[in-house]
Amino acid sequence: MKTLFTAILFALTISPVFAQSTAAQREAKAIEALKEQTRSLNTKDLSCDGVNDCQAMELGSKACGGPKGYLVVSMKNNNYTRVATLAAATVDREDAYNRKYRVISDCMMIMPPTIGCVANKCVNAPY
Repeated sequence: MKTLFTAILFALTISPVFAQSTAAQREAKAIEALKEQTRSLNTKDLSCDGVNDCQAMELGSKACGGPKGYLVVSMKNNNYTRVATLAAATVDREDAYNRKYRVISDCMMIMPPTIGCVANKCVNAPY
């Protein structure tokens, strides 16, 4: 009887943890899907006439604050506004996720990339 009681108590205690874990996994996958959608829409047009047509957008959010990464975008992209909206959503959603699930990160500051316009295409410049 004591073993059965212990088993039931354990199951009731651990169930919310598994439910939260499953919810966290679903939310993390949704955030990654949103990032992939943003990247995919962005890569359709990276054209530029000069470096002023290019910029780096924050993508995602680290638990300690700041972006998880950057996306080099072209302001000439017909989907620029949509890309910017999706990129901002990745920052907001991942920040909320990090707070909700008390995520820990390395807290390293990620610097924006040096951008350039090479062969009429926005790129992460190697210099």
